[in-house]
Amino acid sequence: MHPKADFFIGLFLVVFSTIGYSMADRLRDAERGLGAGDWPKMILTVLFVLGAILAGYGYYQYRQYVKEPSQSDSAEQFEQGELRNIAVLVLCVAIYIRLVALLGFVLLTPFFLFALMRIFGLRQWLKMGVISVVATAIIYVLFNDYLLVLLPRFRLF
Repeated sequence: MHPKADFFIGLFLVVFSTIGYSMADRLRDAERGLGAGDWPKMILTVLFVLGAILAGYGYYQYRQYVKEPSQSDSAEQFEQGELRNIAVLVLCVAIYIRLVALLGFVLLTPFFLFALMRIFGLRQWLKMGVISVVATAIIYVLFNDYLLVLLPRFRLF
C-alpha cells in the first residue's frame, strides 16, 4: 500500500480501538472467568498496538517516499495471483462465518486453517493437516476450558 494510506489506516485503528475499549469497559464483570468486556478489551488492546505500529511504519515510509518517489503505486505492482488470493481469502472467511454456526468450531476450523495455509502457499499436505488439527485442538481447549468462552457446536440436525 501507499505509505500515506498505511498511516491513516493505522490512525483509524488506534481511534477505533480506543473508542471500542471505552465501550467495552462499561460492560459488567463476571464473578468467574471472562466478563462480557474482558475479551473485547484484550482484542482492542492488540488492535491499538498494531494500529500504532502501522501508523508509525506508514509515517516512516512516507518520509522515505517523499525523499525519493517510486514509480506508480497501481495494482500492476502486485505479483501475479496476489489479488486472486486475496479474493479467495475473503470468500473463505465469509463461508467460514456462515457455516461455523451450523457445523461447529471443532469440525469446520481444521478445514478452514488448511485452506488458509494452501492459499498462502504452503504445499506440504501432511504438515498442513497436522497443524490444522493441533491448532484447532489448542484453541478449543484454551477458549473452552481456560477462558470459559463457549465456541459454536455442531447443530445441523
